[in-house]
Amino acid sequence: MAKDIVAGFKQVLQDILVPELRVLQTEFKSFKEEVLRRFEQIDKRFEEVDRKFEQVDKRFEQIDKRFEQIFEELKLLRKDMNELKERQIKVEETIAKILNMLDIDKRVTRLETIIEQILKKQSLQESTIREEKTEYK
Repeated sequence: MAKDIVAGFKQVLQDILVPELRVLQTEFKSFKEEVLRRFEQIDKRFEEVDRKFEQVDKRFEQIDKRFEQIFEELKLLRKDMNELKERQIKVEETIAKILNMLDIDKRVTRLETIIEQILKKQSLQESTIREEKTEYK
């Protein structure tokens, strides 16, 4: 009889609890599916964010490469400019040496003086010749 009471009590508990357990099991399953679905959404968003970060990383790599190219070009330009400046200085020094050797200003002034003297002499000679011609006539 005690066994029957325990068995009956057990049956009553099962009759009462089994539907509740099934409801809980269904709710748990639904909750589990919702959690899994949300985790999948989160995973998809993380994948999307990862793709965007990869794109940004690639863009930054391109920008870095371009900056490196620009800096190399600037270095080459600076080198070329320095070489040109050195050449210009050498050319200016050479021109200065040539001008000093020629001393053009002094030579031009001297040449002008000589030309003036020659013209004066020529003028005097012409006037002397005219005078002599007039005397012979």
